[in-house]
Amino acid sequence: MEEQEVVSYHSIKSYIFYILISLFIIPIGTIEADDSEEILKKVKEFENNRIKVIEKISPSVVCIFGKNPGGGGSGVLFNINGYLITNFHVVQGVGLEGLGGISDGKMYPMEVLGIDPGGDLAIAKLSKKNKFTSAKLGDSNQVMVGDLCMALGNPFLLAEDYTPTVTHGVVSGIKRYQEGQGRLLVYGNCIQIDSSINPGNSGGPLFNDAGEVIGINGRGSFEERGRVNVGLGYAISMEQILNFIPDLLSTKICQHATLDAVFADRKDGVRCVRLNLDSEISRLGLSLGDTILELDHIKINTANEYTNLITTYPANWPVHVKFKTDKKIKDVYLRLKTLPYQVVKRTSPPTGKKKIKKPANVWGKPGIIRDKKINSRECKRILSDFKKLINPEGVKIKSLKAQFDITFDNKIVQEVEVEFINIQKQIVSIKKIGVDKKESFEINFIKNSGINLEDKSELDEDQIRYVIDQIESLFQYYLLLQEPEKKFKNFALVGGDKANGKRAYKLRIGLNDKQDWLIWINIVDENINFIPNILKLAATVKDESTSYGNTLNDFKLFQKISFPTSIYTVKGLEEKVIRKIKIKSLTLVKE
Repeated sequence: MEEQEVVSYHSIKSYIFYILISLFIIPIGTIEADDSEEILKKVKEFENNRIKVIEKISPSVVCIFGKNPGGGGSGVLFNINGYLITNFHVVQGVGLEGLGGISDGKMYPMEVLGIDPGGDLAIAKLSKKNKFTSAKLGDSNQVMVGDLCMALGNPFLLAEDYTPTVTHGVVSGIKRYQEGQGRLLVYGNCIQIDSSINPGNSGGPLFNDAGEVIGINGRGSFEERGRVNVGLGYAISMEQILNFIPDLLSTKICQHATLDAVFADRKDGVRCVRLNLDSEISRLGLSLGDTILELDHIKINTANEYTNLITTYPANWPVHVKFKTDKKIKDVYLRLKTLPYQVVKRTSPPTGKKKIKKPANVWGKPGIIRDKKINSRECKRILSDFKKLINPEGVKIKSLKAQFDITFDNKIVQEVEVEFINIQKQIVSIKKIGVDKKESFEINFIKNSGINLEDKSELDEDQIRYVIDQIESLFQYYLLLQEPEKKFKNFALVGGDKANGKRAYKLRIGLNDKQDWLIWINIVDENINFIPNILKLAATVKDESTSYGNTLNDFKLFQKISFPTSIYTVKGLEEKVIRKIKIKSLTLVKE
């Protein structure tokens, strides 16, 4: 029922112009009594809904402090387990440990996980409470100039009971670019608002009128004296924040990306005016004077659009680049390189009191996991959330039997029946039931460390492995349904990536001493909900990457457990499909 009230509030915006027109344009004498009553009714409805939304979202706002009293900033909880987003410059003086106060009037211990000095972001976690109130994240790509918005936070430390201050306004600009200090604190593709942003609001959420977080407030334009807000505030877009959540959770100092190329506006397009000749994009064919057309499938019309977009990507992010060279159009895929910046040091705590001597750098090295214990915890949490999604009742499976077609070049080349006979001993049986019965065979093997075939029959090794490769991801998915912590070891959240066309957490877990599995799990779904489903799987030898993987698609419920019914073997960053598996039947036997 509460969701319906929020939706009705969102739709009520259309009445605002009607109200304004009625009050300021239509002569008073021409307004009928019935019209006046209708206008008043809509105004009251608008006010009541806005109050309800504020009541709903206020408990998600955090007042952030160092362990010593004084100073502070704001943040917003995006997960019921206490995870919050804030500005880097808010926690820079706090260090790795601080305190967070919420509207229940209590203060909770806070640990900072990762920081992004380049984009002025950080993620921290509150503890000592079973369940926090979290805010729904919104789609900043849908934000338009003129949209209503609300900034919540703790300006001037007014929230003594940790109840946030609310300022209301409109979006006055989108896709703005604000230079930082060198390569730090750069705001690209940010949202400009006229809501009052004052000292202490930093790190707090910018909500749309439906109560969804569309950005993190980070900057206000202040007079040189008195630090008085003049109606110009800037918020980091949720689109950028989502790209950096995995690296922030992994306890890294996040690094931003560069294409190693600079572009400028010319009469005939956006042309390359500076280029690192040793860069990957140069090797792929970009030359000085070439015209960039698209970055990550987004059309580039101006050099400012390119600069805005490139600032929102983490280092090593996979992108598609489309450009024109020698009257030819080229489409290339590559991973963006690292944009270097100076080592980040902890500043003095925001207290105004005597400095407390602490190590100059508590954040670790850029791009490197700082705390492996926390990192492993986050990896296991993501896997646990995934398991709850696909197997909500915790059903234990004794065996699984599936029949599927293997397709190559849109032709069925093999029909296979696979049976995972015993999950504990990892005994698997594969039976080929191909079109040509003369080629039929059956293999039984135990899958413990790698693939050990007990009976190779008289088949070619490559032919056997071809079949096995197709079902390996299904077997891996099968293991993840059970108890991952008992089946695997060395859990690590590598960071952020893209897989199957979506933003993803990239996890690395040890299958045995020789082999690891890479797992890509989506961060949010199309509605910006945290729905952690598997996008892609790949096997890799220790410390080696692979250009191949298997994407999982078309999930369906089998005995209340979600399984992929289409598995594609893909190659490269463009994820070119090499082979397809289509599952025709699936039978589960519970313990």
